Amino acid sequence: MKFVTALSVLISGFLVDRLPIGKLMGVGLFVSGVSAIALGACQSLDSTYVPSLVITIIISIATGPAFVTNLTVIGQWFPRHGRGLIMAFWMWQEPVGDIWGGVLFRVMSGKNYETLGVPLYVIGSVAMMFGTKNFFILAQSPEYKGFKIEEDQTLRDQRAILRNLSAVEKVSHREDIVK
Repeated sequence: MKFVTALSVLISGFLVDRLPIGKLMGVGLFVSGVSAIALGACQSLDSTYVPSLVITIIISIATGPAFVTNLTVIGQWFPRHGRGLIMAFWMWQEPVGDIWGGVLFRVMSGKNYETLGVPLYVIGSVAMMFGTKNFFILAQSPEYKGFKIEEDQTLRDQRAILRNLSAVEKVSHREDIVK
């Protein structure tokens, strides 16, 4: 499944530059939630291995947009000087999520393998809720919402250089047209 997730991350990296971040993240989370609920139903119904495998592949595909859009949001919403700590907390979520997920499964299923699907219903519902919220509310960047983020001097200098290069290219393109 890691290969499917890796491929999904690459494709999502292409899509995140072309689609609104909130929509892409929302769809990924919503599909993950629906798939988790379906996987819980497969666990509760003692279905065969094939439906569970197909649903797990769908979850792996839906995970790609969540990874890429989360990194993009962190890069656009947080200033450069505080981004390291935010990235550390974001990377921290996988091992801590595994620990809390294991505790949640044990508490909710009560070590009864017949009720193993119940925690997946809860996790799937939460993922669908956040997916819906992100689809409708999450903005591309603070500027999109009207907030102003203070940039450091290096970033301002880099943007000024890019603006100047863009202006020079436009002028040289016009001169080529005139000739």
